[in-house]
Amino acid sequence: MDYGNNCIKKFSFSGKFLKEVGRKGQGPREMINPLNIDIDQEGNINVNDRGNRRINVYDNDLNYLRTIKLDNSISIENFFILPEDKLLVFRSARVIEDEYFYLFSNKGEYIKSFYNKFHPYVSIINSSKDIQSHLLTFVYLA
Repeated sequence: MDYGNNCIKKFSFSGKFLKEVGRKGQGPREMINPLNIDIDQEGNINVNDRGNRRINVYDNDLNYLRTIKLDNSISIENFFILPEDKLLVFRSARVIEDEYFYLFSNKGEYIKSFYNKFHPYVSIINSSKDIQSHLLTFVYLA
């Protein structure tokens, strides 16, 4: 991922450059501040297009497949693909009442949100690694 150049790059295991996709913009193959990725069960690369508040999906060869548009008020800090083809989105809460986690279908349809700043689970979150280690607790007990 190349945050500064608004693109993702593919390299071989030996480090040889293979392909690059993306540029700054709002179109289907464009991004603004791509932040992180996750791989779904089909091996597709899901890119957090943070500036456009969406997830762009590419196949393993970086061919564009689709865009998952999320609620425009949600700034995606990180996200994870769940086994049931759902997206767990972690956002930065702007006010105390805001919730930190949002669950969406793989088409971007809102399912639920949970855990505001005062919830006990939120106090243990300091990084995306913390989210991953407590992922099932967050989703299934909410």
